[in-house]
Amino acid sequence: MSMENYQFSKLSQTELAEIKKIEDKINQDHPDKEVILLAYNKK
Repeated sequence: MSMENYQFSKLSQTELAEIKKIEDKINQDHPDKEVILLAYNKK
């Protein structure tokens, strides 16, 4: 599936804070790996 089928959405501050919390948790559990979560909406 190509990326063109996905539109990146503007997330609210609350949603961004939630994602950041999850990223921080994963980064703590796996310090050897850098984790980036992408949130997207299907068009």
